[in-house]
Amino acid sequence: MFVRLWKEMRQLGPTFLVVNLILLALGLFSHFTIENPNHEAYLLFSAWGLWVVFVIGVSLLSVLLYGNEFSFNTLDFLLAQGISRKRIWTEKILALWVLLTATYVSFSIGIWIIDDRAEFVPRLLADMNELVRAGFIGGPFLIFAISAAAPLLALYLRQTHTAFWLFVFSPALIYIGALVIYVFLVILGLRISIEFTHFPGPLILVFLSGFALFRWSFRRFERLEIRPGISGSETISKEWVILPKVSMDILLPNSAGSSPRLFAKEMRLQRVGFVLATLMVFAWGVSYAMVKVVLPDAIWEESGFINSIPELAIVLKVISVNALLFALPMIFGCDAFAQERNLGVEPWALSQPKSRLSQWSIKFEAAMIPALVGAIVATIMSDTWNHMVLSPQATGLDDGLRAVMGPHEWNLWTPLLLFSICFYTSSFARGSIQAFLYALGIFVATVYMVTVGRYSLHSIDIPLRAIEGLLDYPGFGFLFPVCLLFLLFSYSNFRARQDFTSSHFVPQVVAWVIAIGCFSMA
Repeated sequence: MFVRLWKEMRQLGPTFLVVNLILLALGLFSHFTIENPNHEAYLLFSAWGLWVVFVIGVSLLSVLLYGNEFSFNTLDFLLAQGISRKRIWTEKILALWVLLTATYVSFSIGIWIIDDRAEFVPRLLADMNELVRAGFIGGPFLIFAISAAAPLLALYLRQTHTAFWLFVFSPALIYIGALVIYVFLVILGLRISIEFTHFPGPLILVFLSGFALFRWSFRRFERLEIRPGISGSETISKEWVILPKVSMDILLPNSAGSSPRLFAKEMRLQRVGFVLATLMVFAWGVSYAMVKVVLPDAIWEESGFINSIPELAIVLKVISVNALLFALPMIFGCDAFAQERNLGVEPWALSQPKSRLSQWSIKFEAAMIPALVGAIVATIMSDTWNHMVLSPQATGLDDGLRAVMGPHEWNLWTPLLLFSICFYTSSFARGSIQAFLYALGIFVATVYMVTVGRYSLHSIDIPLRAIEGLLDYPGFGFLFPVCLLFLLFSYSNFRARQDFTSSHFVPQVVAWVIAIGCFSMA
């Protein structure tokens, strides 16, 4: 039993280590910046960053519990063992809970450090205490709920990538849908008074729902069928590939040599990014309508909901714009190469009678064009929303909210850098999620090295450059050569895909460090 538990934990080990290291780094970040004049901003970033990383990390670990089996085509061998399905399912859940408990410990250490540092910022003390209290109390309930729902979604979708993004955005979609219905009813003249801020929900309902989802996932796991001809005595070879249950007509030889057909195939593989873009544009439209149409209406004053509208509209606007500006380029970049491996169609893609350069160019165009369009649309949406908010017609916004949502000069260098890094990691990663984790680490390392390098060499104060400096610091436009370097690395990896080894990383890492050093001295 312990051997199988260790196997399950090793399977989730890389993701677990990355998530926990980021959680601890965020806590230590607020501790070591106490002497910095911008400590208040750093403290807020660390507090909210801990929550975001904790939720995403727990969701990712839960989805990967079964998602890895589908991605690496090992589920049939797992089920073919001479062990009962109930025992296999129990061991997987136990391994997941052990890792999630350790993740909660790292999260608790981080928020404990933030709570200790909040005493030096009296203005934020009340907000920090509330966040810390919510983390200590709500963390276990959040883990229980996510570990019950996310594996079930992965079992039904039978893949990692779509299950993860759908699970992460499903609470926001449910909330937005309920909000749209509520706004529609009020516009029709129905006077509904709902207290959104005083609805904790009975905890017993959470436990009952969680146990029901666990039972449901076990029943789904019991009904999984083993592929004929596979027994528990067989071993997995690197060449073993299972044909996916997807339409292969666009990858067959009748489409060979046709660049438009290959371009259409690449666009079809990017469907997750297009779905996210559509949802975020819809969320922005809801936030725009809330301030433009609903807010000036006097009926909101009787419903008691008017005080919540500005904050809700700002939340929807910020989420939608930043998702289009940052998350969308990462999704398109990660799916460029890795999505074919997720679906198991990479051998067919590489067998097309096209040169590797032509195939790489088609992949780059199919991923870069929608990512760039999304970033430009996000900039236009942000400017439109800010212009509307600053107009005298939006009487429901106070001066503080106007200051927060004031004009901002967006810069496209950050989306371009994120896309280039994700496009590079997708060229060698086994799947989209793995490419995303690698890209996140490389991006953080790049920003950190550039920030420290420029600070050390030029002795300038760069407030919050570790996160927002790439947005509004003009000198970061010189990152264009770094982006080209990552794109060159991606082509090198794609060209040597069949003979790719770890030795390819050595010259790439050296060139990356040299480029960052040259940029820091610019």
